Amino acid sequence: MKLLAFIPILLVGLLGATSSQASEYPKVTGFSAYLLNSQTGQLSHDVIKHEDGLGNVPASDFASVSTLVVVHVALGPESKLEGQVQLEVTGGGAIFGPRRPVRRQLLNHVSRMGPIAKDGTTHVGFWLDDTGCETLTLKATVIVGSTRASKKDVVPFACYE
Repeated sequence: MKLLAFIPILLVGLLGATSSQASEYPKVTGFSAYLLNSQTGQLSHDVIKHEDGLGNVPASDFASVSTLVVVHVALGPESKLEGQVQLEVTGGGAIFGPRRPVRRQLLNHVSRMGPIAKDGTTHVGFWLDDTGCETLTLKATVIVGSTRASKKDVVPFACYE
């Protein structure tokens, strides 16, 4: 009789474990950001975690005013899900114009996800114009059906004039 009482508890535990595993996906696992060198057309290394800061980028040796942001998404192993990624980017004033104390939205765009790797990852790229002096705040939201997951990060641009 005690065994019969234990079975519902075991089932609830197993169902809880399954739903917690399912709830870990989808998720935004991170960002990469690459500067386009205005003089050569080459992309830089990933600057999202740049240790030395990104001061005066438009006038630096790398001279860039455009940035490719890549959103890294995890959907779970062997996933066949389809969905969208929305990227919102806010920053300060235009790099060649007067500084503005008010934040402005540089991008609010939704893009569909492309092919998904066998490990359940995919990447979505977004192009940003007029970048290089003001810190950018990135917020990506992955949308699969009615499930949403978001993550934030920054690109630490700064100008010192």
